[in-house]
Amino acid sequence: MGRLPKRSELLTGFAVGVPNLFSAFFLISALNNLKTAVVFPIFSAGSIVLITAVGYLFFGEKLKTKEWASILMTVVALILINI
Repeated sequence: MGRLPKRSELLTGFAVGVPNLFSAFFLISALNNLKTAVVFPIFSAGSIVLITAVGYLFFGEKLKTKEWASILMTVVALILINI
């Protein structure tokens, strides 16, 4: 018989699960309204840019010049996809 999860494990599960739920919900909603060729690049690259921004702003991660350039190129590519 398994043990009950600890409070910290439950909180971590909710902290990861709730954003994942909304991510899937908005992805499916976007697929209903936009072309797949637009949605998936935005979803993939946009999540990388968002994760990088959170790491930089909240966790003080340092980015090298090459990393800044790649983020800039990613944002430009996302803009060009939507034009």
